[in-house]
Amino acid sequence: MSVNVVALFFATAIISFVGSIQLGPVNLAVIKTVLNKDYKSGLFMASGGVIPEIIYALIAIRISDLSFLKQNMLTLQWLVVPFFVCIGLFNIFRKSTTITNESKKNYASGMFAGFLLALFNFQLLPFWLSIVLFFSSSNMLNSTTVISSLAFSLGAAIGAFGLLALIAYLTHLNKHLFAANLSKFKLNTIFGCLFIILAIAQTINLLVK
Repeated sequence: MSVNVVALFFATAIISFVGSIQLGPVNLAVIKTVLNKDYKSGLFMASGGVIPEIIYALIAIRISDLSFLKQNMLTLQWLVVPFFVCIGLFNIFRKSTTITNESKKNYASGMFAGFLLALFNFQLLPFWLSIVLFFSSSNMLNSTTVISSLAFSLGAAIGAFGLLALIAYLTHLNKHLFAANLSKFKLNTIFGCLFIILAIAQTINLLVK
């Protein structure tokens, strides 16, 4: 394995880790899962949430030369808005839960839920496409090389999982603080409102572009 491929992997992982810090649907879902269930459930949610990172990273490599999809990236980014709104309203009107361990542990369903949340977060595609174009211009990424594509996509997944695992751990570590401060509130409503805020933030971001 060449030094260039190793550098590509670590550079992508760092970018993915930092890029995942912003508030997003999977981040919120991991926090909520740890609060409602446990740390392990949060990790399963996180592991499902990083699979689309691989998918979108590979798609970004394949379409980096296709002008049609580049021209329609804005449409994909607008589709994120109703997606966040729907999730937000679903949580707001969902039967309320409290911060306890009342929920049955179903790791497979949690992993699948994390996968769907990230899969329908279409803003991942333009994000990874921009990174592909940057790496290509600096000759770090050769889209015709399988090992380079794997290094890039795996780096995207590892970086995102590292951040989500950290979020799960910190939430678990401070679970008693969340319980003390949020026990009087409806957890679903709180997270539903956060998703609505994400939708508003995305709308503002697109309008000012």
